[in-house]
Amino acid sequence: MATAPLGSQAATLNIEAAYRTILVWPPHKRFLIVEFDGSFWIDHNFPFGLTTAGGVQGHVADATVDILHAMDIAPIKKWVDDHAMFRFLVAGGVLGPDGSISSYEYLFDLLSIFTATRPLGIPWHPDKCTDFDTIFTYLGFLWDLVEHSVSLPEAKHLKYLAKLDSILTSLSKSPFLSFKDVLSIHGTLSHVAFIIPHGRAFLSNLSCFTSLFPREARFAQRKPPPSVVSDLKWWRDVLITTPPARVLTPRGPPHDIDLWVDASTDWGIGITLGDCWNAWHTTDSWKGKGRDIGWLEAIAIELAVITLQVAGWKDRSVLIHSDNQGVIGAFRHGRSRNFQVNLCIRWVQSIAMETNMLHHLSYTESIANKADPVSRGETGPASSRLPIFQLPKELTPFIFLHV
Repeated sequence: MATAPLGSQAATLNIEAAYRTILVWPPHKRFLIVEFDGSFWIDHNFPFGLTTAGGVQGHVADATVDILHAMDIAPIKKWVDDHAMFRFLVAGGVLGPDGSISSYEYLFDLLSIFTATRPLGIPWHPDKCTDFDTIFTYLGFLWDLVEHSVSLPEAKHLKYLAKLDSILTSLSKSPFLSFKDVLSIHGTLSHVAFIIPHGRAFLSNLSCFTSLFPREARFAQRKPPPSVVSDLKWWRDVLITTPPARVLTPRGPPHDIDLWVDASTDWGIGITLGDCWNAWHTTDSWKGKGRDIGWLEAIAIELAVITLQVAGWKDRSVLIHSDNQGVIGAFRHGRSRNFQVNLCIRWVQSIAMETNMLHHLSYTESIANKADPVSRGETGPASSRLPIFQLPKELTPFIFLHV
């Protein structure tokens, strides 16, 4: 989201029973027969749940937006029946000699939108339309145009926390979950992950668990592995308190700051930032339980991210060069099937959330990786060493600082 102009506001409008406003083409009505109370009825309007309903309603909604744009009511963001309509200051907001600020003036208001769409017969929901303001709810999130942030409305927060508590309570009584419950909580947490991006790494185990339900036994119940229960408890701990707003301050395009990472199985990890470097040795017992070269390459990225955090980098978008495509793909997806790499991704995402940083991973061939010599012990002068920091305690049994 770009920086909001002075005086920018948004109103949200919702179409009541959006699918039911769409008429069915007469030759197709014979395919929409409804049985009720022993009788059969022809449905003349699109029902909810019909696969094609979304696409057909989308065409009507797109036409509505085009008409509003032609009336200079713009810009508009739309998702199915939810519309967020933005307006910007055209006059006013001027500081007068007496210190007062003149009233803001806009091209349109909520009444003018209703007037413009009345001939179209759009049934705007009487209870789900909100007037223009700098803070508004859209797609289940609370958006703030002044603070450039998005958060979870308190009602949604409490609802999702109650759902988690219900799932965990049922697991304490019976160690089984239904496919419906798994899909429901997965969808809820995927939604919340937009506010808590590092939470995506706590969804991979749940995603894998859904695949364990065979199509022919979707009504059966299955016992989730401990990793799923552990992740659900993590989510509950996060949602016990209201999650902080996610900052949307623009971070700009990715900057190549000449940051490179690499790892070698027979020596350790090296990172370079410009002409500066840092390196860590591996211990004799680093391998095992998911700790392989992929994990070591992921740790290299984690150490680079910590280096930027220690140096005070914030609100930026930077490139990190690596020669491991598998690890790059895992970080881009926000999760990995390797639980050790997944733990690393979680840590990196939590730092990114705290510093409002975007870490773009860029693939380079090993022969061109500037950190390759450092990861094999060919370090530079001590005067060009990057800042030294304390390793996360979970890494200390496996790597240590090169001296």
